[in-house]
Amino acid sequence: MSLSTATLPASAASAASAASAAQNGTTPHRAAPRRTASRAARGVRALATIAVAGLLGLTLHVSAAQAHDTLVSSAPAEGETLTVAPTEVRLTFNNEILDLNAAIVLTDPDGAVLTEEPPVVDGADVALPVPDGVPAGVWTVTWRVVSSDGHPISGTYDFTVDTPAEATTTPAQPTETTEPTEAVTTDDAEPAASDAPSESASPADEDADDGGSGPGEIIAFVALALAVIGVAAALVVRRMRSGDRP
Repeated sequence: MSLSTATLPASAASAASAASAAQNGTTPHRAAPRRTASRAARGVRALATIAVAGLLGLTLHVSAAQAHDTLVSSAPAEGETLTVAPTEVRLTFNNEILDLNAAIVLTDPDGAVLTEEPPVVDGADVALPVPDGVPAGVWTVTWRVVSSDGHPISGTYDFTVDTPAEATTTPAQPTETTEPTEAVTTDDAEPAASDAPSESASPADEDADDGGSGPGEIIAFVALALAVIGVAAALVVRRMRSGDRP
């Protein structure tokens, strides 16, 4: 063949040069760089695939975490100090909570549970009624609810009850009111005892008055009669003596 390689296309020229090199017992020098470039391209594609998969997994994890509900506020608040004992513990979330095994546990520093009552779920609020007379001290709230996406979430925080000491002395006051009632009963009994002797002594006094007035009047009347008779007799005798004289 007498055709020149210049008149052939580039692919045909490369093929012709490769054929001539094979006939001469030599190998072309351009094949090795092409293989290296293809391997490098494959490595870059593999790294790009791994990077995209990692970013996708991270994005899915962040979106799943953001889908869970979060606690917006609580009453009593975390770290709050109360001068009056609370009547309930209320938690408010950013979405409505599923009414599935919600739990709020209130414990003292020794770990003793204050109440075993279950909390009440009302939309985005979860409330635990607290009995009266919560002692002073640091209390721990431990909660666990099921968020609107079906995943359970939980948390814990502390608050302090610092009630005045004067409030503990007030219940002892009603016991002191029983003492005046006993004094009143004794006072009422004393006039009754004093009235009894007066009633028993009055008949004796009447008898004494009756017995003393009868004989005294008779003696006085007799004495008066004798005196009148004596005076009358003296007058008669005097008149008789005066009549005998000349």
